[in-house]
Amino acid sequence: MENRRVSAFIKTTSLLKILIMPLIIERLSSDSPLGAVGVLAAMAGLALIERLREDLSSRALAAMANRVALVPVLLFLAYREIMHEPRFPILMVLGALFIVIKEILFILHGYNYLAKQQEYFPLRSIQKISPLALMSVLVLYTLRWEPYNNLAMIAVIALSVIDLFGFFWNYYKRKRGVKDINLATKITLLRLLMSPAFLIVYFYDRNPDFSDNSLVLQIIAVLFAVFFVVTDGLDGYFARKRNEVTKLGKYLDPFSDKICFMTIFLCFVASNYVPVWMVALVFYRESAVDVIRTLAAAENVVISARSSGKWKTALQGTAIITILILATVVSELSRSVFPSLYPDTYADLLLIWSYVPFTLMTLVTLVTLSSGLDYVLASKDILDKYFR
Repeated sequence: MENRRVSAFIKTTSLLKILIMPLIIERLSSDSPLGAVGVLAAMAGLALIERLREDLSSRALAAMANRVALVPVLLFLAYREIMHEPRFPILMVLGALFIVIKEILFILHGYNYLAKQQEYFPLRSIQKISPLALMSVLVLYTLRWEPYNNLAMIAVIALSVIDLFGFFWNYYKRKRGVKDINLATKITLLRLLMSPAFLIVYFYDRNPDFSDNSLVLQIIAVLFAVFFVVTDGLDGYFARKRNEVTKLGKYLDPFSDKICFMTIFLCFVASNYVPVWMVALVFYRESAVDVIRTLAAAENVVISARSSGKWKTALQGTAIITILILATVVSELSRSVFPSLYPDTYADLLLIWSYVPFTLMTLVTLVTLSSGLDYVLASKDILDKYFR
């Protein structure tokens, strides 16, 4: 009897959320953002009350109702931004389209489960966050709070990427009967998936000059870089501590490092912080080591990270964080009264700053090339088999 009551309650709240959705759009159409926020809050309240549910069917039904209700609101907000913004709101539109496609996939998945056609496998950790994050984006875009609405959209896109990846992984895992990936590999994949988000933050204003970004975006870019460096150490730490060192992790970890750091180096080239030939040399080294790893794999040999490679990665991360922090400090000083109060000191700081990125990247390039040579010498037995 209790389960029937819970099921009836979930069906009622799900129907209410769907019925509330046209009211939100009507409030937005009539330029009543506070009214729309109030209705969104009511919808959020219903979603929180639904946490009382326990059975899987009720959870699937409530998740479907959330998506059916929120997706039209998101599309309407994207349409409103297009109509009112003088510049095409590319972040809002692309973000909305990606989220909508992801949510439609989950709606179909929930429907197939309720129709007894397939098993239900929600990514619970993310799906508890995603609706709240999406609700926050809708509220911020409704109130047009710049730039926090776009920052929230970036966060929701990142969550959606993780959510979608988890969905496909669960589907593949259950279909193929493979075991779940370990914590270290999850951290490595997270670092890999977050690399495109750094590009969005760095070029948020569609200007390659990083100093033109707001302080909030600059700090977020620094935090991204710190995240890349810290998680690079964490995945290896957890793999060794939990005795979960795998062949996949040995290949995926250096690949993830390359994607993260090369993404940032290309951004530096766009901002004229470093010359393109330095990044090209770094890319050539990474490609050469990848070829060596591929040849070794053909001989059933896994080449683990060498000490020179670890030093190389640590130096690259340090240089990236240093350049981003100093670029942020210099740009904030230029916007303050400091240049007018201390013009000579400010000129000296600009002169020093003009040499810092080049000097750091020169050191990075030399160490990276030396590390590549170390890998070549250490793999000479494997290379001999292919060049004899």
